[in-house]
Amino acid sequence: MRMNAFQSLILILLLFPAVLAGQSRCLVIVEEVKTPPMFGFPAKTRKATTWLRNGDLRRDEGERSRTLLALSSGEAWLLNHRDSTVVPLSEATLQGLSMFGVGLFGLPVDAVTGKPSVPRNLFRKTGRVRTIGGRPAEEVEVRIPAGPGSADPPQAPILWIGTDGAPRMAEYLAVLRRMLGPAASDYEPLFEQLRGLKGYPLRIQASVLGQELTQTLLSADSALTDASVFRLPDGYRRGSAKTVP
Repeated sequence: MRMNAFQSLILILLLFPAVLAGQSRCLVIVEEVKTPPMFGFPAKTRKATTWLRNGDLRRDEGERSRTLLALSSGEAWLLNHRDSTVVPLSEATLQGLSMFGVGLFGLPVDAVTGKPSVPRNLFRKTGRVRTIGGRPAEEVEVRIPAGPGSADPPQAPILWIGTDGAPRMAEYLAVLRRMLGPAASDYEPLFEQLRGLKGYPLRIQASVLGQELTQTLLSADSALTDASVFRLPDGYRRGSAKTVP
């Protein structure tokens, strides 16, 4: 459809302020993570916000006062807002910090190659449905077979997949891929099966030391964001990599 001069003028007036402010549209994901008491630490509930745009990723964990920046230029940084330091992250360190997302699936790891082993038909829809955050979702079991010499399979997580079409599973995979970096290729069989679920996981329930951990989607929206979201803040000093857990 071709626009006439008046329509073009209206479009320019709508977009011009955002361009002047250095804004662009990106996906903003807000999640709530509840962890059970472990190793003497109390149970915690924290909120994490992730921005994703054209290969750039920012993840804020407010409870920890930390921000992870993984940029399309290949740079990765950990920002500590408590002492105003920035620490460059190596590829291996970034992957280690990013394993939480795929770790929830409880995949076994090959003892020889160190790579994850992804069973066929990993996911099964149970037919159960519920509403999470006002949105419809269907239950999907993650089926991990028992290891050698074990009669019972390990306790696998439960996914509640949104069925209203937004956001899409492709956007969830974009987050996982970006955080894993080059290691994402090891998880391609997992991603292939996740794509078949289509919808975004509104909740992931996993067992940790016999207690439940949950990751719940609070919101996922396309929004105009200032370009500074993906830049290192002014006034921060270089910190030591030894402080990275």
